[in-house]
Amino acid sequence: GLSEALGEARISNFYCPFLLLLEDEDDTVRRAAAQPAGRLRNPGLLPALVTLLSDSRVREAASAALVDFGQTALPELERVLRAQGPEWQARKRLIRVLARIGGDDALALVCSQLDHWDWAVRSAAYEALEFSGYRARGEGSKQIRTGLLQEAERATWCWRAREDLVTLPEAGFVRDALQGDVRRCEQNVLHLLSCLHPPSTVAAVRHGLHGECADARAQALEFLDNLLEPEIKGCLIALLDELGPDERLAALDRYFPQPGLGASERLGKLLDSRSPAGLFTRLCALYLVGLAGLRSLKIQVAPLLEDPLQVVRETARWSQARL
Repeated sequence: GLSEALGEARISNFYCPFLLLLEDEDDTVRRAAAQPAGRLRNPGLLPALVTLLSDSRVREAASAALVDFGQTALPELERVLRAQGPEWQARKRLIRVLARIGGDDALALVCSQLDHWDWAVRSAAYEALEFSGYRARGEGSKQIRTGLLQEAERATWCWRAREDLVTLPEAGFVRDALQGDVRRCEQNVLHLLSCLHPPSTVAAVRHGLHGECADARAQALEFLDNLLEPEIKGCLIALLDELGPDERLAALDRYFPQPGLGASERLGKLLDSRSPAGLFTRLCALYLVGLAGLRSLKIQVAPLLEDPLQVVRETARWSQARL
């Protein structure tokens, strides 16, 4: 009933009470107000809708409303993306909204996030570009190729970190998380390749690589060998080929040499917010420090007590209490 009533409203003096509904404490009211907001297309509602993207309880309704705004929303979305905020989850959601809006201007805003410092944000941008059917040209092609090399280098770092932790018996779940990061790198490579080459060809490669048929996998790798430019071919095939951990690391090390470290030193690197590992892997490493009582890493845990992310702060407190 509320959604239908709000959806019928078009008069300008309805804006203020509608805005109050978007800021209501009740999740149900905020969701009901967000649903028709896109049809109203009042630019004054955009900041409130963007704010709702940070709330997991209402972000789907807010996303749908922003998509309904279409091109009208782009100036506000650009302003938000160029600011220090929003936090990474809301930024990822904004990127997906832009992909659904589509068009050159929206995709240009997605491309502006390709060099964002947060890997999760860049990954969301890669996926959004493939979803949108983006085809890179000129400077955009250079940006995509840079992303491909960065993903291969990140995967190499994660493989080396995984091997460095083999001597720590309790580290199995951290090593699994690092392998998950490598899989994310592989997915990102395919997202990026779809921006340079025909999507149907990349889809065939993806199907072959992810299938169980050895012949299909070999054919997919042959496609890549014929498709890729020489300067990126070797490292990408080393990443995507089905090799054992040692063999794959040796292949990748030829392009991005990574020194081996002791298990404790590697864990310390994983705790750093600038680490190539993903957030989940960093949290696993932080948890392991407390679980295994690694007091030598207490100094690395201390700064994380003030981390901007609540989940990092809470995990750091848990680990510190056990050191």
